[in-house]
Amino acid sequence: MHHWQAQSSALSELPIDIVCQIYQILAHVSKPQRYRPGRWPASRGLPGSLGWIYLTHVCHRFRIIGLEMQTLWANDLCALPAAFDIFMERSHHAPLHCELDSSSFNPTLLLEKLPRVMSQVRSLTVRWECDFPDATEAARFLHGLTQIILPRMETMILNISPPHGFVFLDDLRALAAKGSDPFHAPALRLLRVHHLFVPFCAPSLQSLTVQSCKNFDIHDLCRALKNVPSLQSLTIQSCGNFDVHDLCRALKNVPKLRYLRWCGSGRRRNHIQDDHEHDSIPLPNLGTVHLPQLKSFDLSHDVSVLRQLAKTINFPPICLTGPRPFNPPSICLGYINSASHVATENIVNTCARFTSRLPSSASHPLALTIPISSTYSYNVLLGEVWDPASHHLRNVACTIFGLSCAYDRAWASPIAALIKGVTASSSLASDICSLYVIGDIPYDSMEERYPHEEVGCTLNDALLALYKVTNLYLASQAEGLIEALRHSEQLDDGSDIIFPLLDTIILDHTDRHVGWSRGTSMEEYEKERHYKTPEDRHFDGSWWDDFCEMLAERDALGYRLRRLILRGRTCHVATGDIKGDKPVICLEPLLELQDLSEWVDEVVDERDACGMKDGPDNLYYVD
Repeated sequence: MHHWQAQSSALSELPIDIVCQIYQILAHVSKPQRYRPGRWPASRGLPGSLGWIYLTHVCHRFRIIGLEMQTLWANDLCALPAAFDIFMERSHHAPLHCELDSSSFNPTLLLEKLPRVMSQVRSLTVRWECDFPDATEAARFLHGLTQIILPRMETMILNISPPHGFVFLDDLRALAAKGSDPFHAPALRLLRVHHLFVPFCAPSLQSLTVQSCKNFDIHDLCRALKNVPSLQSLTIQSCGNFDVHDLCRALKNVPKLRYLRWCGSGRRRNHIQDDHEHDSIPLPNLGTVHLPQLKSFDLSHDVSVLRQLAKTINFPPICLTGPRPFNPPSICLGYINSASHVATENIVNTCARFTSRLPSSASHPLALTIPISSTYSYNVLLGEVWDPASHHLRNVACTIFGLSCAYDRAWASPIAALIKGVTASSSLASDICSLYVIGDIPYDSMEERYPHEEVGCTLNDALLALYKVTNLYLASQAEGLIEALRHSEQLDDGSDIIFPLLDTIILDHTDRHVGWSRGTSMEEYEKERHYKTPEDRHFDGSWWDDFCEMLAERDALGYRLRRLILRGRTCHVATGDIKGDKPVICLEPLLELQDLSEWVDEVVDERDACGMKDGPDNLYYVD
């Protein structure tokens, strides 16, 4: 406070527009907030603060500016419930931004005062825990919204969390009951509803999100989409069960849709054969659903459901190059409990349904990227060629193909089925010239012993389709890929060699491509799996031996590598040893670069020195 008083004379000499900008910046970083008690009795709460209101006491000029900035008072109307009337008076007729939170101090005070100003509200956010004693008051407040028109409302977020018993109070159930009165918001542009779906009438709506609403069914969906002709974004996630026919029937009402996200409730089938049988049932009396403006989607459901959806909807070809949208196209197939030839065939056919909508890019070479995945969840990204050294994967234009399945030893690499599905089109496969491996590729050395007619696809089979790959980028050890390259055998016509045109391999042991799934439903799975690797992590010594052996085998078969680029933490390899009674990990220097020239024409050294000493006396890790 004293610091600002000392600067008041300097502030008075600045132009008024500069002072206003300074004021707005300070107000943005220091918001007023009420005291928030801890969620549990033993936890500490968040202290209250006047935030930018302190600025009105710095100097006379700041006080005049603060009192005249109506939008500041309107945006923080609910920040301090005890000062609600003062904020309302100083906001004058500016559009209001209101937030209701059951965890705040004395939220019922806001429930009493807000109804009389709802005609001025532009943005409303309600976060309410139904375990709170006054949940009935919140239900009465929401019911009051259905009795009036909300002329200025443009954004509404309703997050009504059920109690631990997952049974809503009678007042809330009545609010969401079939045939109940909807709320009317003619100017509403964005609506997000969590846990409890409430009927609405919003003809100008452009974005609708319905998440975890067990009371939301196909009748609610059809009624909601029937009167929103301008809808551009639709998200339905973990809601009541309705089939693909119901969804497509409802989508006919929103021809201007640009983004669709539909994530199933995670129901798992015991037998993948059910999907095969269900696929033979045609969709009754539906025809093709045309979505001429659809630019992107995020679909996660059973294999048969997504295959039927791909058959029914018609949309423009997906762009694989250029700037990546915040929500890149994503298809996640799940959940598959066991591996079989039928399972592989269904995965391939479903992927092929979507890749058939991808344009042939004769003028733009394509790339396949295998990112960091979670346990039981595998992903392949089909998109443009990019430079991992200067770009982040999260910014690369691509289409995401995902597979959610249980681990099965008989299915050595579930990701093989995804690769086979993505490359089912020969014209598309011939455009793929680069393979980027960011995450691990599981591999079972017993893979070749399983009957091919039972498994349907091995990793070797899938990689053989990538016959035009010239560049291979490895940011992880990817044992599966190296094993597949080592076990490829040359036939008389040379058709069984994986990557016969391989020209360059880049080893880049870094951790810069975390967060590739931002903006998609894959994001939560990546967070579940990935742990930040320490900066001093190195390749495993046995993996490096296998890598060198792979180079030697390819050289002996006449497929000598032209260039090997070493980047990142490739200065040492970690090897196991026993010291005393404990297993330890030590660092050993990499082969001399001139030794690698035995199998490679050119070795490019772009490594980062870790600064660690090698040898058994300098332990890297002790178990």
